[in-house]
Amino acid sequence: MIPDYRVYFLSRKQRLIFYSVAVAVLSGSAYLFYNHLIISLLFCCLVYPASTYYSKYLAEKRRCELTYQFRDLLYAISSSISTGRSMKESLKEGGYSMELIYGKDACICGELKYMIVRMEESKETEELVLQDFAHRSAIPDIISFSDVYAISKRTGGNMEKAIRKAVAILIDRIELEREIRTLTAQKRMEFIILTAMPPAMLLLLRATSEQYLAIMYQTIAGRILMTIAFLAIGAALAIGIRMTHIRL
Repeated sequence: MIPDYRVYFLSRKQRLIFYSVAVAVLSGSAYLFYNHLIISLLFCCLVYPASTYYSKYLAEKRRCELTYQFRDLLYAISSSISTGRSMKESLKEGGYSMELIYGKDACICGELKYMIVRMEESKETEELVLQDFAHRSAIPDIISFSDVYAISKRTGGNMEKAIRKAVAILIDRIELEREIRTLTAQKRMEFIILTAMPPAMLLLLRATSEQYLAIMYQTIAGRILMTIAFLAIGAALAIGIRMTHIRL
């Protein structure tokens, strides 16, 4: 059970690998643009802010995986509800199905085990455990399903029909978001390649014609131009990531 899916804590191994790679990339990039050892070392101070961003990226990736796992769980729940089973029984059967599909270590399997234990040992209601899961995951589709189930149970409506309709809508939404991610994947790769081209050309010139770039490292005007180029590449990367990050 994960307390908050919006927060990702890096393990010691992950932190060590990330810090090693980040220091190499940041110091190497600074040296490539400024040809100055002290400036390269100063850029290493950006490792901690970069690790914060990396943690957010991993948290978002985990929530995306959980969304797709929840989509498959919705199929199982819908089938079980249609045969007259209760939500508790449906969650149990869904847990078995998810273990076969994703393995016991998947987030959704851990959550389902946790919910079943709470319902059987602590005698908590299905409504309560679903709301807790929705709150901790902060995923709109899980929140919507939890709300639909809670409203149907409280109002005494046709729960089977309401859940079936809600499941159909949520599955369509998840599939649409997945298609959008697939369509934008190519664009993400394109802007990554375009962003990497200027540093690659600079590295090539430094390796083949170092004297050609000497003026860029030895004069104030050259260092200013290098700084502008460095900031422009960073801004282009940030804008590209923001443009291709589309959520419904």
